[in-house]
Amino acid sequence: VDLSRQPYGWAGTVRDFLNQPASLIENQLEIHLQGLFGFNASQSQVEAWIEEIEILRRSLRDLAIANPDSIFWSIIFEFELPLEGGRRPDVIILGPKKIFVMEFKQDFQILRSNLDQISAYARDLAEYHSASHGITVIPLLILTKSNEMSEIRDQIQVLSPDRIGSTLDVFRGTEKLDLETWLAGDYAPLPTLIAAAKMIFKNERLPAIKRAQSSGVNN
Repeated sequence: VDLSRQPYGWAGTVRDFLNQPASLIENQLEIHLQGLFGFNASQSQVEAWIEEIEILRRSLRDLAIANPDSIFWSIIFEFELPLEGGRRPDVIILGPKKIFVMEFKQDFQILRSNLDQISAYARDLAEYHSASHGITVIPLLILTKSNEMSEIRDQIQVLSPDRIGSTLDVFRGTEKLDLETWLAGDYAPLPTLIAAAKMIFKNERLPAIKRAQSSGVNN
């Protein structure tokens, strides 16, 4: 295991992101993927990154005009979820005491598999990443071929690219999450999950099951 390899493709403040040439960010994402899997990015992957970066530059530039504090938010590309074998959301934005997890799909329709994917990313961060505990994690599914779309589907905000800035602009505040602290977060299941696992291994019934059974509800 290469301990010197960073567990993400690119990270910095929104201001850093807007000021850095897109080609340098794309290059870092390619190097990261090569280090993670040992092979070069496919042409379709590179094109997806180019599209993501272009969409985010436009959206975050608009957001910075409407909400100047947002330039101090942080953005992370291709963050490797701890102990998840290389699973990584496209983009994570650390906002004012909120974490936005973004997955971009080159599509115009909502697919169940995409909802499940972004939902799992948000859950895994909230429940297994130490620096995300106690912070609201908001999943955003971006359909890059759609327009004027903003709807909630199964507790997931589904957006067209033109709605990203206005969606993020709702979240105001000067308090921010520290990027370095967050990146240093480790695999740490929530104590409630650990307690539940121990009860299962001890063959004890979970409280919810006990409550259901005491109410006369059986499987």
